Amino acid sequence: YNKQLNRYIHKRLKEKPIFTTPQGCPGPVEVVLSDHLVVILVDNQWWLHPYDRRYKKCGIEDVGDIAVDIQDIMRRNADKSILLAGYHPLSNYGNSGGYFSFGQSTALAPVSLYRKFFGGRYDNSFPEYKAMVEVFEALLKESSGAIYLSGAENNLQYFVKDSVVYINSGSLSNRSYVKEKKELFNRKGVRYGRLDILKDGSRPIHFFDETGKLYSKNLPHHNPPKQQVIKSTPTTE
Repeated sequence: YNKQLNRYIHKRLKEKPIFTTPQGCPGPVEVVLSDHLVVILVDNQWWLHPYDRRYKKCGIEDVGDIAVDIQDIMRRNADKSILLAGYHPLSNYGNSGGYFSFGQSTALAPVSLYRKFFGGRYDNSFPEYKAMVEVFEALLKESSGAIYLSGAENNLQYFVKDSVVYINSGSLSNRSYVKEKKELFNRKGVRYGRLDILKDGSRPIHFFDETGKLYSKNLPHHNPPKQQVIKSTPTTE
């Protein structure tokens, strides 16, 4: 499936698209798409990998090096909309986030309870997953109106938490349970999302299924930090 998607995107896009960080390294990879938008690609599967993480081959000593590199990209592009994109969600209302349907909670009670409170390697409650989330969320909160994109959950999710926009669009072919809340857009089913970053600073998000548009919402505007003006005090001799 991934190879088919890869071929399709290469065919549709004129320029060579960038899919992930190279050689199994965690990144980050900085992709400046316009004067208004920068995308930061990270392989957060690397953070959860139980075996060789290729520290030396990737030129890093520890996870702190990755955080510093991401922070540097964000600060250099503070005047742009920043999209941090990784496969695994940092926060979500699906199974990996500890949310299950009534049927799942009853028929699979031991498994669902374990995943909710202890977690497998790819669940939000797993210790290494928690540590990864803490690093990324701390970085995102530093950037006004930052957006985090993920695709591991096979559903559509959009919500805002602590001024950070979270979007998961992973149901292009598969579907999985997601808790639907009134103040959020969460849907299961074969659907996809599209985020537009416009020159006037507006950032509409759209979700579609095979019949057409399901939902649209203008994300909070990106407010770049104002440059500090240092006034000089005249001196007299």
